[in-house]
Amino acid sequence: MCSLICTNSSVLQEHVQLHLFEESMAAGNSQSDWQLARKLQEEEEIQWRKEEAKREAEEFKRLQKQFGLDNSGGYKQQHIQTMQRAVSRGQMMPSEYHRRKAEMMESLALGLDDGKTKTSGLCCSSMGS
Repeated sequence: MCSLICTNSSVLQEHVQLHLFEESMAAGNSQSDWQLARKLQEEEEIQWRKEEAKREAEEFKRLQKQFGLDNSGGYKQQHIQTMQRAVSRGQMMPSEYHRRKAEMMESLALGLDDGKTKTSGLCCSSMGS
């Protein structure tokens, strides 16, 4: 038994492998055992990386959806739904709905900021203090 204390799991793993290698060489075992162990470790690391990449991709998609960046919502969808509710309540004429929707789609397609998405009521002097 070795008295070395490791705080890093990769250092500990490498240290244990070194002990196993030394024991196998002392016992007269062939190099093939060491090669097999190394190959199995590499395969395990590849599998772990694939699983980690998959988890990261799933988390990224979840965050995109949460913040409206997955093309399933966001400003466009919210604006259309708000205008549809206004039409159904009689607060907006259908022709106005279609005109405003076309304007919004054109603005989004061109990538120009038309100022219609700004937050009203904020005073510039309050930002400096």
